[in-house]
Amino acid sequence: MSSGEPAFRYFPSGFIFDVAGTSIFVDDSDERCAVLGYANSNVALEMLKATSPTMNFEVGAIGGLPVMPVQDLEALENVRELVEISKRDWDSQEISWEFSSPFKRSSDISLVEAVQGLYGKSIEASESMKEMESKITSILQSCIHLMKNLNVKSLLNEFR
Repeated sequence: MSSGEPAFRYFPSGFIFDVAGTSIFVDDSDERCAVLGYANSNVALEMLKATSPTMNFEVGAIGGLPVMPVQDLEALENVRELVEISKRDWDSQEISWEFSSPFKRSSDISLVEAVQGLYGKSIEASESMKEMESKITSILQSCIHLMKNLNVKSLLNEFR
């Protein structure tokens, strides 16, 4: 159970899951990106909040989300890039199975300069992720003809 917003993650084949981390299985790469982009969007979040007012998002609420056929190539590429950036970030942590130190230092620069460079890359990646997530939400909103103010209840009635 979480009091935060739901987060949907990509796991490559071979990963084990349980009921605390309900899983969606998609074979097609484009469809997987479409599902990830949609499920992690503000559009899906607002629908989940409207249908599941508790602190926990159950399988039924997630399964009840309308399927959004996202076929916009920019959105799919943004999702792929978001997955790659997240994977690089995870792999920079020592607990990752594929740990790869992000800290590459040559004798030409000081330790302070190396850390500042790493920090700068981290900030840049974070800003890039925010921009891509915003683009995906905009694309999804235009797919379902939403304007700035999302009217979730009337939208849900359309899908019933």
